[in-house]
Amino acid sequence: MVLVACSKGFGQENTLAGFQNSYLKARDHYNAARYSEALEAFIPLTISDNPFQEYASFFYAMSAYNSGDRQLSKDMFLQIKKRFPNWEKMEDVNLWLAKLNFENKDYFQGMYYLGVLNSKPARKNGDNMKGHYFRLESDAVILENLLESFPEERSIAGTLAERISKKPLSEIDFNKLDSLVQKYNLDPAKYKLIDGEEVIKKDEYNIGVLLPFMFDELQPQRGRWSNQFILDIYEGMMYGKKELDKLGIRVNLFAFDTRRDSTVTASLVAGGQLDVMDVLVGPLYTGPSKVIADYSFQKRKNIINPLSANSEITGNNPYSFLYQSSSQSLAKAAADYVHGKFDNKNAAIFYGDSPQDEILANEYRKLIVEDSFTVVIFQKVSRNETRIIFETLMSTYQVPDSLDIDEERETLDVLFLKPDSIGHVFAASDDLLFGSTMISTIENRGDAIQLIGSEEWLQSRSVDYNVVEKLGVWFLSPNYFPTQNEKYQKFREDYLNKNFELPTKNILIGYNLSLFLGMNMFKYGKYFQIGASEHEFEGGYLRTGFEIGPWNDNAWIPIITMRSGEQIWLNKEQMPALSEQKSGGK
Repeated sequence: MVLVACSKGFGQENTLAGFQNSYLKARDHYNAARYSEALEAFIPLTISDNPFQEYASFFYAMSAYNSGDRQLSKDMFLQIKKRFPNWEKMEDVNLWLAKLNFENKDYFQGMYYLGVLNSKPARKNGDNMKGHYFRLESDAVILENLLESFPEERSIAGTLAERISKKPLSEIDFNKLDSLVQKYNLDPAKYKLIDGEEVIKKDEYNIGVLLPFMFDELQPQRGRWSNQFILDIYEGMMYGKKELDKLGIRVNLFAFDTRRDSTVTASLVAGGQLDVMDVLVGPLYTGPSKVIADYSFQKRKNIINPLSANSEITGNNPYSFLYQSSSQSLAKAAADYVHGKFDNKNAAIFYGDSPQDEILANEYRKLIVEDSFTVVIFQKVSRNETRIIFETLMSTYQVPDSLDIDEERETLDVLFLKPDSIGHVFAASDDLLFGSTMISTIENRGDAIQLIGSEEWLQSRSVDYNVVEKLGVWFLSPNYFPTQNEKYQKFREDYLNKNFELPTKNILIGYNLSLFLGMNMFKYGKYFQIGASEHEFEGGYLRTGFEIGPWNDNAWIPIITMRSGEQIWLNKEQMPALSEQKSGGK
């Protein structure tokens, strides 16, 4: 208790003048920050019946607070509420009780005292107070609990959004963050989110290409360099820039050599050269990718990986994209296509030894099991053990050719896995040896099993296209370029005439990537992903389309087969043409 039976401190009679003199002396101590003396001087005035009792009690509590005794201060403010409930300064008492509780992180009690404020100035002070103390709270879980109890409090929502956005990139829940921004009308830029109306258009755009060019190792030579695929991507992008120039879309390409080295990449960031880029292409390898991922998020700068299917590269970064399709999107495209196509719902899944192969296989298995398929084989196959494919699908046992005991017994080899006992085989690997082994094994079985594989297999010289056509193999083909496309034919012909060879796949990817970035930034500004909400992406000149998937990848995945030497787009009906998207379809 604060109040004690004490009359010490009065040197004059208990008259109005005496009380006033004692109060003024106590206030002098308080104003001079002599809080210990003030406490001793105020205490008699808080006990006796006098005109200054309420104010003396208030400044006693203030003196206790300023002397560092928060509990004594709180006890006195509570006694004021109990003893003088109708005092004219009760709004200030409630504000101080709120402050003391907020400082002690007793937010619910603090909110109670703010909730009983009546005057407009006091409520305004209360709003400033809770905003201040909520901003000091670093625990997102506490803020979530508070918001659940006080869902109308925008200050809590704003602080929670800030705490979420400042977590390590891999831990940020962007769905929750976006929900807070939308519900409480927060500024998306503050939390590094893209506002649907944030269109930043320019007369020209700078594209930084961060790839391991290894410039200092490039010496004149005959034949191809060890990193030729890197040079091919950039060469293709240069051709794409020329095409954009013809369209009146101005982009500048800048090559930055990451050398597969995170330290080199960090020096590029520190040097400031990347700050004037509007979008970054690359890097490809883990170390540099981590450096650029953090830079991208902090600077709100889009990055796009031209080759990877690994969704871990994009992580939780809303500015990071895969130009290719992730393993998860590939699995979904395949599962969507097989839906309703097989009476025989037994399936076999084989996958290679890369992490992405395993993700693809597991995701596909999950999706088709949900669609009432039964996976009877789920087999990992290392690159040096592709014979496992043949052994699994072609293993036999012997049975007598005849039951006649008078005849010499001959035996027949019978497949353990009976003909047509499986509806389809899904093969999750880009490896060419894996693919050629899979195709030859299915051919040897001689039954009607449907094979689903990778477009990369078609690059293998050991794959017989006649066999592929006979088996009717389905290929997941995220890089499908319709050969009948006039623009494809023209680019192919122009390139051949100039270079006396056909463009490689990576040249085509680089060419189309330049066009994709240039056309969509021209249309939507440097945050091209704004076009995702309108489903109006320009797919580029060669690809059939592009759609940002849940993993910030390309969820636009054609499935093709071979007929009469031509690639046929099988799931076209499930993926309407881009022109149809623009008219409202999807």
